[in-house]
This record gives sequence, structure tokens and C-alpha cells, in this order.
Amino acid sequence: MLSRFGWLVAVVVVAATVLALGLNTTVRRAGTAGVALGPSSGEQVDSYLEHAALPAAGGPYWALATLRAELTASAAAAIPGPARLARVVLQVPIDRVQTAQLSIDLADQRDRAVDLQAAMRAAADQLQRTPAADDRAAAVTQVSVSRLRGDCTCVLAMLVHGSADELRVVAAQQSVRAVQAAPAGTELRALSVMPLLPEQTAVVAPLPDDGPIPAP
Repeated sequence: MLSRFGWLVAVVVVAATVLALGLNTTVRRAGTAGVALGPSSGEQVDSYLEHAALPAAGGPYWALATLRAELTASAAAAIPGPARLARVVLQVPIDRVQTAQLSIDLADQRDRAVDLQAAMRAAADQLQRTPAADDRAAAVTQVSVSRLRGDCTCVLAMLVHGSADELRVVAAQQSVRAVQAAPAGTELRALSVMPLLPEQTAVVAPLPDDGPIPAP
């Protein structure tokens, strides 16, 4: 089964692309053809949190807001504040079970709770269409799809767009663990995101996958 940290399903409104991102995959950083937001495999968590500093001024910037724990759509709706919400990363948390990260682009019509609930349904539909590697993966998918359709506590991170001052508003919220900004002038299409997981507290590494799979 693919690592909970290591694979991402991206859904972009009318088109969907499934990306398999292994932990050993080389990610492109600033100064190359793309910019990756999020920690690198094997990185110390404290090191990532230290270098994920906010810009002093100016903007707007694209930034990855990583949460301390997954939230519901209604709880997560206020996180972006005055910044634009462009993408949400969803993940169904199951103790000691690796689950998929699902990245959904949003139009951000300012009714964010509704938009996030719609993103969960879109993610469930896409995940259900994704072939499972084995019986365990199929069971995890079934549970994930069921919970995503039930407005679960599944919002893991958000990609926002705002000025340095607006990003500071995001970072000041108690439920936000880190806000990492891309360099000024970075285009959305050049970004890839892989958030820090709440369970990753020392080193960025795969999480255990030996827990029982609950009923849907």
C-alpha cells in the first residue's frame, strides 16, 4: 500500500489527475521548474517549522497553511480569514492506518463551509474511482469514501493566497501549526504541496500501517 505521506490525489474542478508520490521522489524546490511546499522526506520537524517562516512584507504570496489536527469543513472555513482559499488538502484520519491525501482546487466564493463540503464529496467520488492495490487498500478506501461523504474531520491543510499581513492572520490562529510561503511571483501551476501530518512530531517519515480498519 502506498504511504499515507506518500501519495496524493489531485482533483481540479472538472478534471482529475492521480499522482503517485513516493517518499523517495525528488521534489522540485524554489529556483527550479517548480516550487514544493511542505517538508522533505526525512527532514526534522523542528527544522521544517523553523524555515517555514512568513515573509516580512509585500505580496501576495501563495502559502501552505498546515493544521495541528484535521478539522471539519465548518471549523476550517474561517482559517483563511482575509486571504483567498485556493486549494484544500483532505485526509481521513484513522489510527495507525495509512490513508490518502486528496488535494482539491476551490473557486472560493466566500461560502467556504459549503465549498469545503463540496470538495469532500468530489474527493470521495474521485477516490472511489481509484483502483485499490490490495484488499486492505480497498477497505481503507471504502471507509474513507464513506467518511468524506459524511462531512468528516478531514481538512488537513490549505493553500491560500494573500499579502504578508493576511498570512500572519492565518498563522496566528490556534489551530494552525505552520504557514509556509512560496517566493513572491510563484505561479499556482508551479506549486506542489505535501503537508506535515499532525502525527509527525520529530521526523518526517511514513506512519505506521498496522492498525485495524474500522467499519465504514
